[in-house]
Amino acid sequence: MLDAAAINETGAAAQLVNDYGMLQAEKAVDIAAHSHIIEFGLLAILLSFVQPYVFLNEKWKRRWVQVLLMGSGILPLFVWLELKLG
Repeated sequence: MLDAAAINETGAAAQLVNDYGMLQAEKAVDIAAHSHIIEFGLLAILLSFVQPYVFLNEKWKRRWVQVLLMGSGILPLFVWLELKLG
């Protein structure tokens, strides 16, 4: 990048800067996807503490478990796809 800028190849230098920016964006998305997985795990732990105090029938408890499990996979997946699809 510095070599291209030193010999006045601004197009090549600009492309190298953009490539570096995309590398940083990819790292940030990977970190965000992992942190969302951890957040869903913590949410599940917290919900397990209050479950005895929630008076829903078994059908609705199972639905909430399914929503939580789907969300724990869908959110990190779409955070990861955000960089690919925009």
